Amino acid sequence: MEKRLFHVLRISALPYLTLLAVSMIGGQFLQYTFRSAPLFKAQSAGIIFVLAVAAMSLVAWLVLAPRRRMTALPLLIVIGMIILWLIATLRIASQDGAFNYTALVTPVFLMMLAFKPPSFGEAIRFGDLVSIALSVSIVTTQMLDVLGLRANRADIVSRWDLPVPGIDSAVRWEGMFTDPNYAGFIGAFLIVFGLFRWKPWLTPWLTVCGALVVYTSESRSTLVALSVGLATLVAIKGYEHAKRYVIPQWLFLLAAIALITLPLATAVAIDPSLNGRVPIWSSVIGLAGEDPILGVGSDGMLEAAQTSIIPWGNVDGHSVVFDALARNGAISAALVLTVLIGVTVLSLRAHPVDAGLSLGVFVTFLVGALTYTVTTWQYPTVQVLPLLVALLISASVSRPARTHSFSSALPAKNSLRNLLPGSSRSHR
Repeated sequence: MEKRLFHVLRISALPYLTLLAVSMIGGQFLQYTFRSAPLFKAQSAGIIFVLAVAAMSLVAWLVLAPRRRMTALPLLIVIGMIILWLIATLRIASQDGAFNYTALVTPVFLMMLAFKPPSFGEAIRFGDLVSIALSVSIVTTQMLDVLGLRANRADIVSRWDLPVPGIDSAVRWEGMFTDPNYAGFIGAFLIVFGLFRWKPWLTPWLTVCGALVVYTSESRSTLVALSVGLATLVAIKGYEHAKRYVIPQWLFLLAAIALITLPLATAVAIDPSLNGRVPIWSSVIGLAGEDPILGVGSDGMLEAAQTSIIPWGNVDGHSVVFDALARNGAISAALVLTVLIGVTVLSLRAHPVDAGLSLGVFVTFLVGALTYTVTTWQYPTVQVLPLLVALLISASVSRPARTHSFSSALPAKNSLRNLLPGSSRSHR
């Protein structure tokens, strides 16, 4: 048994990737469940869990046999994310700000991915694992509320107050994600990943779970993000079916355009300020002019919120680009754009092989990231997982890593088709 375990650790990236995902999702769940209360040496259960499981992931990574490293573009993206982490951490330290120890995990995880990246099969399995773990944590969070063990937040009033059995319809659902928009984006990821993956044992579960989260979170930016992800699905799958069944391709293109434009046009018609984002973006861009090189830092953002320079007391820029620009300066914003553009290029290149899976996941994440500050690039948060899934899948298609992966990680005869979303016909 020990020899078998060592053999698995030696030949596959899945063990360290599994622990990586478990540390991020489990840490978030424990932070929520125990309300960040100190458990040991003033550290919460969530922080201790992240550090402990991250250490286990590092051990598994060290045991893994050397393999081919990432190619130039994926490596550039990872380096950009590490530099973003460094800038954010140093900027907070320069203002005597506080941050917890899990911030130290981020560059370690990224370097692990860069030096021993997963193969195509392993990257797909990583996506499966992430989606399943997130969905299970969502259900568990709601069960804690139903059983009265950990009540959901009840101070964010519902926008449409439509009843859902077992869920308080008077409030927006955020679960363990600390914000309804964060929850909604994860729900959108589950739907898009499940539909692109299209497996009988996975797709129904992910789409139902994701749809409930999107619906109960009542996040309008999530609806736009989801519509873009679904439009990508329609465009890619529609082109495939058009060739096979002699259906006019323009019909699918029209449907994809409608999926994007109708929700966006509706949102603009209802509220031209996009739920306050337009004035927030304007004020944050103006704030960035105070120190274009270094940014105003977290202290500057907080002061701007308290003095109403940023409307409604918002302490972030509601966009990973604008927030980075104001908080940490132009270099940080340029790095964010580099990361986003780089993954866009990779996922576009990968779509003939992965049937659009990485592209669908990424564009869903992208819309969320451009309309909300889903990450400050410092902590290993669950909101970054969709980005990592898209990056690892598309990067592995660019040049699959050399691997001796066991049968549960790679298909027989090393055929990629057996792992493609849907069926092997999608490779045609």
